Amino acid sequence: MKLFNFKAILLALLLTSILSFSQSNSINQTLFGHQLTDANIEFIDHSGVIRCGSVEYEQYLKALHPKRATKEDFESWIAPKIQEFKARRSNSISALTTIPVIYHILTDGAGSENLSVSAIQAQNDQLNLDFSNNSGSSYSVAVDTEVRFILANKNAQGVALANPGVNRITDYGEGPFSDLDLQNSIKPETQWDPTIYLNIWLAKLEDGLLGYAQFPSNSNLPGLDTDEGAANTDGVVVLASSVGSLVNPNSLGDVYGSGRTLTHEVGHWLGLRHIWGDTANCTNDDFCADTPDASDFNSGCPVTDSCPDSLGNDMVENYMDYTIDSCMDTFTADQKARIQTVLANSPRRIELGAGDYFLDTQVFLYPNPVTDLLRINLVGFSSFPENYTVYNMLGRVLFEQPIKTTNDLIVNTSDLSKGVYFIKITANKNSTSLPFIKN
Repeated sequence: MKLFNFKAILLALLLTSILSFSQSNSINQTLFGHQLTDANIEFIDHSGVIRCGSVEYEQYLKALHPKRATKEDFESWIAPKIQEFKARRSNSISALTTIPVIYHILTDGAGSENLSVSAIQAQNDQLNLDFSNNSGSSYSVAVDTEVRFILANKNAQGVALANPGVNRITDYGEGPFSDLDLQNSIKPETQWDPTIYLNIWLAKLEDGLLGYAQFPSNSNLPGLDTDEGAANTDGVVVLASSVGSLVNPNSLGDVYGSGRTLTHEVGHWLGLRHIWGDTANCTNDDFCADTPDASDFNSGCPVTDSCPDSLGNDMVENYMDYTIDSCMDTFTADQKARIQTVLANSPRRIELGAGDYFLDTQVFLYPNPVTDLLRINLVGFSSFPENYTVYNMLGRVLFEQPIKTTNDLIVNTSDLSKGVYFIKITANKNSTSLPFIKN
């Protein structure tokens, strides 16, 4: 009897080990032909998915394009520019950068991957809430990044889109798609001009991958190509079931169905690194001094301090950690500085924000805050701008007005509720977006 029990226990332990090994190895241990990072291997054991493939993707791009900057090269290039940005911004008026977004939905025309217009709107709303610091962060260093994402209303040929921001692609079926399928054919064949649009591909993905992004290129480094050979794949890829918002989550995405995968990946696309810097050190490896040092990723939503000698507990609420969607709510001031510096200097990112930088010292709003009538003051204009458009904090158009006389430079805000808005003024195919507060 004892022998039987002993054998039964051994058999149970063996089966448990086999099942555990099978579960952790059911997902491919490579991505883009490169071994998964230690964090991703460990995260698979925790959660059964690959939270982010951007590091492996960067390794792939570096192998494919040897002249692409190393991490050290990029940080050496961007560090002084960040300091220049901070010095300049302390003495200037804030201006919003508005980025047109096109969501490429890979689908066979049916099924869960064929996301609805309302799902796209919910995701874009969440993106704007997160980047505008309107998701409930309790950190004093949390800030509005001054970036907004607007659903594109025209394609590259100037034809109006029936559903703004949505491009349904049925040429490749419903998937799931491998990393190299997307990289070698789908992205280059379907990308819209990356100097005009942020391209986001939504699809069923293989290997448990939630998403990845193309990190920005640097410029003006000796011996490096300006576009570094990767312009036709620039953009972000996320799992279709991760598309949603806190208010309208995707039920198929479980704890990763509230839209924060896209927030995380767009953070990479704008130059942010994981808060632990993808190392086991406590040495500010994300290059943002206001995110406490961390030596590893976090899953779930814990209270933990992986670097006790740092500023405090790990900032598990930061969008650049690996925590669940409902835990995330913070971008910091130093992360904002990186984002704005990338938008002002990095190839393809600088073109997206060019209009905003062109006009931001020539347009002023007063009074601000405003109770009823907001006046637009123009400096250095030889003629009137074409028009202005007023948006809410979610990037939704509230109203627009052609500008033909000085009377059109007075904006009646009496019907607006109290809150923060921004106004986009367009002149000669350039534009600037400025915030105002309605009291």
